[in-house]
Amino acid sequence: MSTIEQTTYEDGMKELEEIIAALEGGGLGVTETVAKCRRGKALEKALRDHLDSCEGQLKEIEQNKNLPEITIVAGADEASQDVAADISDFAA
Repeated sequence: MSTIEQTTYEDGMKELEEIIAALEGGGLGVTETVAKCRRGKALEKALRDHLDSCEGQLKEIEQNKNLPEITIVAGADEASQDVAADISDFAA
């Protein structure tokens, strides 16, 4: 059974950048290179999956899905009446 590791998107990106720099810098042994490649690939997949999930959420927002319900309560004060008049003028 494998353990599921958790990280933030920002921390994952930072670690991936560090891995890339280490690999580009050279001087690593074969075993360490393979380990860094494996870790980097795992981070890349997790980061991409997270971005895909965020993209799906943004599409839902654009389609007005899963939005919180908000009710506007109109008051009898002059400011509310002015706003209502402005909205009516805009809609006309």
